[in-house]
Amino acid sequence: YETAQQAGTVGAVLHRLFHRSFSVAKRVRTETGIGSGAVSVSSVAVDLAKRIFDRFDDKTVMLIGAGKIGALMARHLVSQGVRSLMVTNRTFERAVLLAEQIQGSPIRFEDFPRYLTIADVVIGCTGAAEVLVAAATVEKVLRERKQRAMLLIDIGDRRNFDPQINDLDNVYLYNIDDLKSVAEDNLQSRSSEAEKAEEMVRVEAETFVRWMESLEQVPTITALRQRFEDIRRKELEKSLAGNLKNLSEAQRAALEDMTTAMINKLLHTPISQLKRNSGDEDEDSALYVAALKKLFDLEEK
Repeated sequence: YETAQQAGTVGAVLHRLFHRSFSVAKRVRTETGIGSGAVSVSSVAVDLAKRIFDRFDDKTVMLIGAGKIGALMARHLVSQGVRSLMVTNRTFERAVLLAEQIQGSPIRFEDFPRYLTIADVVIGCTGAAEVLVAAATVEKVLRERKQRAMLLIDIGDRRNFDPQINDLDNVYLYNIDDLKSVAEDNLQSRSSEAEKAEEMVRVEAETFVRWMESLEQVPTITALRQRFEDIRRKELEKSLAGNLKNLSEAQRAALEDMTTAMINKLLHTPISQLKRNSGDEDEDSALYVAALKKLFDLEEK
């Protein structure tokens, strides 16, 4: 649209169409909650972390697993301001590769337990069948952290974090089922907001269609105004050349303004009625146009 506009190839219809589209899109974003609430597991995980920690730039995150889900999680976290991110994986080379992409620190898989002490958020996203982080381990880590809060998010298909971690104080544990439940609730909420958005778009579309239909009346309205203006001008010139020829310039200007105002007032009601009935299913606007053309002889010669 911008390119076409710069090239001068956007007509009045497309110009209005795009601007009304931009306007209703902005209203949908600001007046509905259609974009609120994460609906993907990785986004929900980040949202949960944001609820517990008001800022990420001073937090350290450990990512256990460097597969597709792990990479997605890492990018989400970095986009939210995480600066310190450790990555571990059974295959160390994959941890190194992901760490390089996000400017994180790779950790060998066998060494990750001793780094838990400095991790504020631990995210497990592996396919391992066994528990990787035991409740006893977290209890010890919390003592070393002087009970500073920790968030553990287990998004693997199998539980990698001991469920008994939930029994500990100052630690929050969420698993994949928790995240899916939140995502489903958010999706349901978005569906409700989508109905509001659809109604906004419908109303705007109907308004645009009525405006489009009104364009068919523009030539008739223009011709009608011109007919009245021609009559006004002709009669005024005749009077100013006759018995009103001695009027001063100020009086002539006043007479010009008065006759113009009279014409505008006379035309206001019929033109407004014509525009109002444009696109109205109960009124045949074409009949109005035809009647005006016939009554005032507006047909093209």
